Amino acid sequence: MFSKLIHTPHGLTLNDIEQTKTAADATGVKSGWIKCAELAVKRVEGAKRNHQPNVLQKLTAIIDEFIYDPSLIRNKLAHGQWDVALNRENTAINIALTSEIAGYTVVDFYRRRQALECLAAIIEDLVESPNRTHRRDYWTHISDLEANQRKLSNWTLEQKVAQLRIKKSYTSETHDRPDRIKHLT
Repeated sequence: MFSKLIHTPHGLTLNDIEQTKTAADATGVKSGWIKCAELAVKRVEGAKRNHQPNVLQKLTAIIDEFIYDPSLIRNKLAHGQWDVALNRENTAINIALTSEIAGYTVVDFYRRRQALECLAAIIEDLVESPNRTHRRDYWTHISDLEANQRKLSNWTLEQKVAQLRIKKSYTSETHDRPDRIKHLT
Protein backbone atom coordinates (compact mmCIF):
# COMPACT_ATOMS: atom_id res chain seq x y z
CA MET A 1 0.00 0.00 0.00
CA PHE A 2 2.86 2.35 0.89
CA SER A 3 4.73 1.64 -2.33
CA LYS A 4 1.59 2.15 -4.40
CA LEU A 5 0.94 5.42 -2.61
CA ILE A 6 4.34 6.98 -3.23
CA HIS A 7 4.38 5.86 -6.87
CA THR A 8 0.94 7.29 -7.71
CA PRO A 9 1.12 8.78 -11.23
CA HIS A 10 1.13 12.59 -11.31
CA GLY A 11 1.71 12.63 -7.56
CA LEU A 12 5.07 12.99 -5.87
CA THR A 13 8.12 14.06 -7.85
CA LEU A 14 10.95 11.60 -8.38
CA ASN A 15 12.95 13.52 -5.78
CA ASP A 16 10.05 13.28 -3.30
CA ILE A 17 9.78 9.53 -3.91
CA GLU A 18 13.52 9.12 -3.33
CA GLN A 19 13.36 11.14 -0.08
CA THR A 20 10.42 9.03 1.11
CA LYS A 21 12.18 5.76 0.31
CA THR A 22 15.38 6.96 1.96
CA ALA A 23 13.48 7.86 5.13
CA ALA A 24 11.77 4.45 5.16
CA ASP A 25 15.02 2.58 4.53
CA ALA A 26 16.97 4.55 7.14
CA THR A 27 14.60 4.40 10.11
CA GLY A 28 11.64 2.28 9.11
CA VAL A 29 8.32 2.42 7.35
CA LYS A 30 6.84 4.83 9.89
CA SER A 31 9.40 7.47 8.86
CA GLY A 32 8.57 6.83 5.22
CA TRP A 33 4.86 7.45 5.81
CA ILE A 34 5.62 10.63 7.75
CA LYS A 35 8.02 11.90 5.07
CA CYS A 36 5.40 11.19 2.40
CA ALA A 37 2.81 13.14 4.39
CA GLU A 38 5.25 16.05 4.92
CA LEU A 39 6.07 16.30 1.24
CA ALA A 40 2.47 15.93 0.13
CA VAL A 41 1.04 18.50 2.56
CA LYS A 42 3.52 21.10 1.28
CA ARG A 43 1.68 20.97 -2.04
CA VAL A 44 -1.57 22.30 -0.56
CA GLU A 45 -1.93 25.87 -1.80
CA GLY A 46 -3.88 28.80 -0.43
CA ALA A 47 -4.87 27.18 2.84
CA LYS A 48 -4.76 28.94 6.19
CA ARG A 49 -1.27 29.11 7.67
CA ASN A 50 -2.14 26.56 10.33
CA HIS A 51 -3.67 24.02 7.90
CA GLN A 52 -0.43 22.31 6.92
CA PRO A 53 0.99 21.92 10.44
CA ASN A 54 -2.39 20.77 11.78
CA VAL A 55 -2.82 18.18 9.02
CA LEU A 56 0.72 16.94 9.52
CA GLN A 57 0.28 16.73 13.29
CA LYS A 58 -2.95 14.71 12.91
CA LEU A 59 -1.48 12.40 10.27
CA THR A 60 1.65 11.84 12.37
CA ALA A 61 -0.50 10.81 15.34
CA ILE A 62 -2.45 8.37 13.14
CA ILE A 63 0.77 6.99 11.66
CA ASP A 64 2.21 6.53 15.16
CA GLU A 65 -0.83 4.60 16.27
CA PHE A 66 -1.61 2.51 13.21
CA ILE A 67 1.59 2.13 11.19
CA TYR A 68 4.65 1.64 13.39
CA ASP A 69 3.62 -1.03 15.88
CA PRO A 70 1.42 -2.88 13.40
CA SER A 71 4.29 -3.04 10.89
CA LEU A 72 6.44 -4.94 13.40
CA ILE A 73 3.62 -7.41 14.10
CA ARG A 74 2.69 -7.66 10.42
CA ASN A 75 6.27 -8.58 9.52
CA LYS A 76 6.41 -11.29 12.18
CA LEU A 77 3.10 -12.77 11.00
CA ALA A 78 4.14 -12.55 7.34
CA HIS A 79 7.21 -14.61 8.18
CA GLY A 80 5.17 -17.32 9.87
CA GLN A 81 5.88 -16.24 13.44
CA TRP A 82 2.26 -16.57 14.57
CA ASP A 83 2.92 -18.11 17.97
CA VAL A 84 6.53 -17.23 18.70
CA ALA A 85 8.19 -14.03 17.47
CA LEU A 86 11.92 -14.14 16.98
CA ASN A 87 14.46 -11.33 17.25
CA ARG A 88 15.77 -9.59 14.14
CA GLU A 89 18.57 -12.15 13.69
CA ASN A 90 16.19 -15.10 14.30
CA THR A 91 18.48 -16.36 17.04
CA ALA A 92 16.25 -15.86 20.10
CA ILE A 93 12.64 -15.38 21.08
CA ASN A 94 11.38 -11.80 21.23
CA ILE A 95 9.32 -12.17 24.39
CA ALA A 96 7.66 -8.75 24.18
CA LEU A 97 6.39 -9.28 20.62
CA THR A 98 5.42 -12.88 21.37
CA SER A 99 3.25 -11.67 24.25
CA GLU A 100 1.77 -8.92 22.12
CA ILE A 101 0.89 -11.31 19.29
CA ALA A 102 -0.75 -13.69 21.78
CA GLY A 103 -3.03 -10.87 22.91
CA TYR A 104 -4.37 -10.07 19.45
CA THR A 105 -7.56 -11.37 17.89
CA VAL A 106 -8.82 -11.18 14.34
CA VAL A 107 -10.98 -8.23 15.47
CA ASP A 108 -7.83 -6.30 16.42
CA PHE A 109 -6.28 -6.96 13.03
CA TYR A 110 -9.48 -5.94 11.26
CA ARG A 111 -9.54 -2.67 13.20
CA ARG A 112 -5.96 -1.89 12.25
CA ARG A 113 -6.53 -2.74 8.61
CA GLN A 114 -9.49 -0.36 8.48
CA ALA A 115 -7.36 2.44 9.95
CA LEU A 116 -4.54 1.76 7.50
CA GLU A 117 -6.92 1.89 4.54
CA CYS A 118 -8.41 5.17 5.71
CA LEU A 119 -4.98 6.69 6.35
CA ALA A 120 -3.87 5.64 2.88
CA ALA A 121 -6.97 7.31 1.37
CA ILE A 122 -6.20 10.56 3.21
CA ILE A 123 -2.58 10.64 2.05
CA GLU A 124 -3.54 9.51 -1.44
CA ASP A 125 -5.83 12.54 -1.69
CA LEU A 126 -2.92 14.74 -0.60
CA VAL A 127 -0.59 13.17 -3.15
CA GLU A 128 -3.00 13.07 -6.10
CA SER A 129 -5.09 16.17 -5.57
CA PRO A 130 -3.84 18.44 -2.79
CA ASN A 131 -5.95 21.40 -3.82
CA ARG A 132 -9.21 19.68 -4.68
CA THR A 133 -9.94 16.23 -3.30
CA HIS A 134 -7.82 16.76 -0.19
CA ARG A 135 -9.60 19.99 0.69
CA ARG A 136 -13.02 18.51 0.01
CA ASP A 137 -12.57 15.16 1.76
CA TYR A 138 -9.93 15.58 4.48
CA TRP A 139 -12.26 16.23 7.42
CA THR A 140 -14.74 13.63 6.19
CA HIS A 141 -11.96 11.01 6.08
CA ILE A 142 -10.68 11.99 9.54
CA SER A 143 -14.20 11.90 10.99
CA ASP A 144 -14.89 8.54 9.36
CA LEU A 145 -11.63 7.08 10.65
CA GLU A 146 -12.29 8.25 14.20
CA ALA A 147 -15.94 7.13 14.18
CA ASN A 148 -15.00 3.77 12.70
CA GLN A 149 -12.27 3.23 15.30
CA ARG A 150 -14.66 4.13 18.14
CA LYS A 151 -17.19 1.62 16.79
CA LEU A 152 -14.60 -1.09 16.20
CA SER A 153 -13.05 -0.59 19.64
CA ASN A 154 -16.28 -1.93 21.13
CA TRP A 155 -16.15 -5.14 19.12
CA THR A 156 -15.06 -8.31 20.84
CA LEU A 157 -14.10 -11.65 19.40
CA GLU A 158 -16.93 -13.32 21.30
CA GLN A 159 -19.53 -10.94 19.81
CA LYS A 160 -18.22 -11.48 16.27
CA VAL A 161 -18.20 -15.26 16.68
CA ALA A 162 -21.80 -15.14 17.98
CA GLN A 163 -22.84 -13.00 15.00
CA LEU A 164 -21.22 -15.43 12.58
CA ARG A 165 -23.00 -18.35 14.22
CA ILE A 166 -26.33 -16.57 13.86
CA LYS A 167 -25.54 -15.77 10.24
CA LYS A 168 -24.50 -19.38 9.56
CA SER A 169 -27.65 -20.65 11.22
CA TYR A 170 -29.79 -18.26 9.19
CA THR A 171 -28.02 -19.22 5.96
CA SER A 172 -28.39 -22.93 6.72
CA GLU A 173 -32.11 -22.44 7.28
CA THR A 174 -32.65 -20.85 3.89
CA HIS A 175 -30.56 -23.50 2.12
CA ASP A 176 -32.32 -26.37 3.85
CA ARG A 177 -35.76 -25.01 2.99
CA PRO A 178 -35.96 -23.66 -0.58
CA ASP A 179 -39.52 -22.45 0.07
CA ARG A 180 -38.05 -19.97 2.63
CA ILE A 181 -35.84 -18.30 0.02
CA LYS A 182 -38.83 -16.96 -1.87
CA HIS A 183 -40.34 -15.65 1.35
CA LEU A 184 -37.09 -13.90 2.33
CA THR A 185 -36.47 -12.12 -0.96
